[in-house]
Amino acid sequence: MIKNIIKLHSFRALTFLLLGFSLSGCGKDYLEEKPDKSYVIPKTITDFQQLLDNFRFFVQALTPATNQQSVDDLLITDAGLRNFSERDRASYLWDKDLQTNGTDWGNPYRQVFYCNVVLDGLKEISPMPSEQYQYNQVKGSALFLRSQAFYNLSQSFTVPYDPASAGTAPGVPLPLTSDINKRYPRGLLKDTYERILADMNESLKYLPERSSNISRPSKLAAYAFLARIYLSMQEYALAKANADQVLGSYGDLLDYNSLNLAAARAMPIALSAGNTEIIYYSLMLNTSFNVSTLVYVEPELYATYHNDDLRKSAFFINRSGLMGFRGSYSGESFAFTGLAVDEMLLIRAECLAREGNAALAITDLNALLVKRFATGKFIPAAAANAEEALKIVLLERRKELIGRAMRWSDLRRLNKDPRFAKTLKRTFDGRNYELPPNDPRYVLPIPLEEVMYHDIAQNPR
Repeated sequence: MIKNIIKLHSFRALTFLLLGFSLSGCGKDYLEEKPDKSYVIPKTITDFQQLLDNFRFFVQALTPATNQQSVDDLLITDAGLRNFSERDRASYLWDKDLQTNGTDWGNPYRQVFYCNVVLDGLKEISPMPSEQYQYNQVKGSALFLRSQAFYNLSQSFTVPYDPASAGTAPGVPLPLTSDINKRYPRGLLKDTYERILADMNESLKYLPERSSNISRPSKLAAYAFLARIYLSMQEYALAKANADQVLGSYGDLLDYNSLNLAAARAMPIALSAGNTEIIYYSLMLNTSFNVSTLVYVEPELYATYHNDDLRKSAFFINRSGLMGFRGSYSGESFAFTGLAVDEMLLIRAECLAREGNAALAITDLNALLVKRFATGKFIPAAAANAEEALKIVLLERRKELIGRAMRWSDLRRLNKDPRFAKTLKRTFDGRNYELPPNDPRYVLPIPLEEVMYHDIAQNPR
């Protein structure tokens, strides 16, 4: 399918893409003009920037969605589940015969292809001094976005990272050129993570400190993403170091007391009204599942929010006695999967607790929670020891980051620790379904067309 994707976005497809890659778009007359091959092929630094600014491919459809249908934050009634497709039901019930949505695999590889088009094209340009800043920004953005795409693939299609098995477990194919004639094997998991980290670290050499547009990468975003990557690898010292880099220069938090909790959506529309916490803006693939009013929040999770916790109102809405989620940081129906200050505080708090520093872990946590409770109602959290602090932080992480496509990765890594391993359970039509810790179903199957047309091993289920 990788080669098919590249063929799909060959010269003609790229031509039409470049007619509409600008965030602002073009007028109707321009769109109706026949493309002229002499000027639509990306050649200049500005061309490449506009290619990476394509909102449809690099922001709105960035994060795979199927694994989020399988997390323990969700509840669907029997009647509701019958309204979903067979594939959606299969992912919700952890069916061994699940057939993955092709876009979960195809979209990240499309992103990789476009990044490679940019990186290959930039090699042919010797920037003038006046162009160097833009050249660096474009190169850094392409490296950041390629790393992000490989990371998203790893969270669905490989086993969780473990240094003991990373040298033998299969990874994902890693195309590093736009050459459509090259074939790419799966390689090893260590190769996948080495590439993810290499691209993200290299992006730091080129990206600006901050970006004027939150849907464009920056150094701050790269450090934040490195913190997320290292957390998934259980490299807690490195996760903390990168969270420190972010919080040392930026730590604004949204005070939920300032929100209009009576509005249909309490969160501000991030791209227009702004959200001071957001470091980098991206969204999940939009599917009928993740916008459905038939998908509810697990009641046991909802019950963990204190009555004075404003997240209880900001995040949820009552739908006939069950609570639906409405708290996306996008401010719209699209699920926000970007990077924000609250995540960095939670990463650092968890890492501090894991290294035995309960006091500082709880200090970070309280700095976040005081902005979430009604004014004058917050009682600071306290922990007798690091073990208790870790449990408190992990619960608050789940509560704060609900709906941001992180729970699946958290379940995968936490299942490695007997203290936090969890068997997920659901019931449908009187039948019980379970997903034990470290089950092979924590790795999604590669789409059949990829396995059929290329020499790529399928993931066992």
